[in-house]
Order: sequence, then structure tokens, then C-alpha cells
Amino acid sequence: MALRRIIVCALGLAGFVPAAMAQQSITSYFGYYTQDFNSTISSGSTTSLPTGWIAGTAGTTVTASAGTGTAGYYLWGAASSAERALGSVDNAATKTIGVYFQNDTGRTVTQLSVFYKGEQWRAGTGSSDKLVFAYSTDAAGSLTSGTWNAVTALDFASPNAANNSNLVGNNSPNFTYIGAVITGLSIANGGTFTLRWQDLAVTGTDDGLGVDDFAIAVPEPATVGAGVFVGAMVAAGWFRRRRARGAKA
Repeated sequence: MALRRIIVCALGLAGFVPAAMAQQSITSYFGYYTQDFNSTISSGSTTSLPTGWIAGTAGTTVTASAGTGTAGYYLWGAASSAERALGSVDNAATKTIGVYFQNDTGRTVTQLSVFYKGEQWRAGTGSSDKLVFAYSTDAAGSLTSGTWNAVTALDFASPNAANNSNLVGNNSPNFTYIGAVITGLSIANGGTFTLRWQDLAVTGTDDGLGVDDFAIAVPEPATVGAGVFVGAMVAAGWFRRRRARGAKA
């Protein structure tokens, strides 16, 4: 059964559509949104990302890479493969990626369910690296301004401690599935929220980390737990299909 049909049955009518001002607009309650970055690039560089997504600041160059590269922003993936993950290699200056949403449901959003696959495409020479997750309801798409709230359950730590080597982030043990429900929100209709992952500098050369197979559901109703959403995604093959595809990369 198609991914959309299964999740709609579990969570209600889907309601994420691109908005005009570089954010994803949520237009119906119980809507969901997914992003696998497979519509981006498989070689070369780009300054264009899927609607709402940001690497550093608008217009920043992002380069396709199979695990090589110095500090910068990358669309990780096997050479010439369309299967991609958005991420970075850090240096002394923190690298940050994120996504910007607007609530157009006509109601106040109080909870968000966030899921993604963290991938490691490069092992540096330093200590274990990490993507640190946070959200803001007043950053308006900026990844640096505003008030940010950490959600440690949505952090991604490098799963492979190999030293100074390229990795295939689609292959075990180089990825981790991560998910959590963010509660205590009050995002009014017309309000916005921004999610970000900061790639913090570590001692030595940094790992190459990325975000893939991102999914968000809004809201997470009390009668539908996080497990239902994950179960729907797995049943639809969202995670299984990409894991199988990655194993062939």
C-alpha cells in the first residue's frame, strides 16, 4: 500500500504543501510531510534545496559528495546516485541545516512528531561528532536568530568510530533512526516554527553527518502515539525501502 494512504489512515488527511515564501505550509490538521532529498543533485553543486530547507543561510552552496570533502555543506550519497542526505562537515565555524514551516491549519498546533534517519558519510580523526537538534517558534526561518529549544532525543551522534575514512551512510552501522514527540507547544494559526541541526566542532577533523528520510506529523494526538506513526511509515516501506536501497549503494 502506498505511503500516503497508510499514513493518512493513521493520522488523518495529509496537509503539507509548499508555500511561496520559502517555508512549508501546513494546511490541514493531522497533516504530515516527508523529505528524502532525492529530488536534489547527484553531482556538482547547487544553491537550491527543497522548499523550506536551509543550509547555513539562503543561497549557500551545497555539494554532492560520496564522503569526501573539507568543511562545508553536502548532499551525501553514493557517486551518481539520486539517493541523498543533507548535511555537513564542520570546522571551527558551526555548520547548521534546518527547515522552516508555517501553521495554516486554522488551529493552534500543540505537538509535533519528528522522525529522521541520521547518516554518517565520513569518519574524521576527532572525537565522536554530533548533530544537535533544536526548534524555535520565533526564528522565522533563520538558523541563528530567535530563541532555540533543545530536544536531546532528536540529536544524532556519529555511530561509527572509524578513523579518517569515507563511509557509506546508507549501510549499517553508519546510520540511526531517530524520532521523538515535541510537546508543550502553542503555535497559533499563521505562526511559524523552524527546526535545525547544528554540526558542532570537535577536536581533530570532523565527521561527515547528514539528515535523510525526514518526516513530521502535526499534531501528535493523544490517541495516536508515536509508535503508530512509525508503524505506518515502516508498513509503507518508507524506512525499509531506503535501507534496502542503501545496502545496494
